[in-house]
Amino acid sequence: MVSLPFTDFCPPLGNLSADGIDRVLARIDEFHVKSVEWRGGREYFGNHPSSTRYLQHLLPLTPDTDSLYNSFRSNTKRNIKKALSQNLEIVFDNSDKTLMDFYTLNCLTRRKHGLPPQPRYFFEAIRHFILEKGLGSIVAARYNHRTVASAVYFHFGNRVIYKYGASDMSYQHLRANNLVMWDAIQHYAKEGYALFDFGKTEVLNEGLRDFKLGWGTEEKEIYYYKYDFRLKEFVTEQNKEQGWYNVLFRNLPMPVLKLSGKLLYPHVA
Repeated sequence: MVSLPFTDFCPPLGNLSADGIDRVLARIDEFHVKSVEWRGGREYFGNHPSSTRYLQHLLPLTPDTDSLYNSFRSNTKRNIKKALSQNLEIVFDNSDKTLMDFYTLNCLTRRKHGLPPQPRYFFEAIRHFILEKGLGSIVAARYNHRTVASAVYFHFGNRVIYKYGASDMSYQHLRANNLVMWDAIQHYAKEGYALFDFGKTEVLNEGLRDFKLGWGTEEKEIYYYKYDFRLKEFVTEQNKEQGWYNVLFRNLPMPVLKLSGKLLYPHVA
């Protein structure tokens, strides 16, 4: 059971004391679940250990996109200018073709990181239940009619979430990722959204952290808390995205990699 799917940050609603958490745990235990996880809400958990810690990067939006641009780091602005000179076409499009183009790029990106890709039906479900409901967009960069970078954004209320991004590394010199992000920021700022959430980042992923900080974001820490009902205690977890298996996944043929994602993702996501 998931209270709010796809959410990296969802603290307990309401004001909970330490004994309030205990009462919640006792109530959940009646359903005979193995564990429960809270994503955020550090102030409610006292001395209980967090299971994992992530970084969150937030950019307040304003219709004045010039002021947003001026808040970016010089390297980010330089990459945007480079991308603007490369005859890239940016499209906002939730069609089957654009989704499949993203899926192809995502498989390449996941293999580069040594991870199995999410199965195709996972993104088809996102399109059906989120994008077609007007709650998200795919933004793609095309070069000579070929999609070279793409990202998936969710939006609800006044908030936008950068959820998935992927690209073809053989076209990295075009800096298409930067233009996809900049066009998305401009679009949502002009549409009246107030906050652009770059999503969670592994604490040790300095490259991704630096990329997100380059957009003038505010950095915050997110603490997750996981209670194991079999052990009767809050537990800590290791980073599941790094391990011996990274080398294996990097070297798998693409059809085998896709199959591994289809088989493994329901159990490890």
